Amino acid sequence: MIANGLPVKDIAKSLNITEGTARQTIKEAFTRLDINSQVKLASFIKDINCLP
Repeated sequence: MIANGLPVKDIAKSLNITEGTARQTIKEAFTRLDINSQVKLASFIKDINCLP
């Protein structure tokens, strides 16, 4: 969903989780991947071809 440019608010609503949980999960991905922005995370996801 991030790779498709959806805002965190919409991602949370779609997954039926709180916006805070969605943000925390994204922050954890930033830390693990040493990335500091959603744009870079989206680019990383697209680069590794993990989208259907």
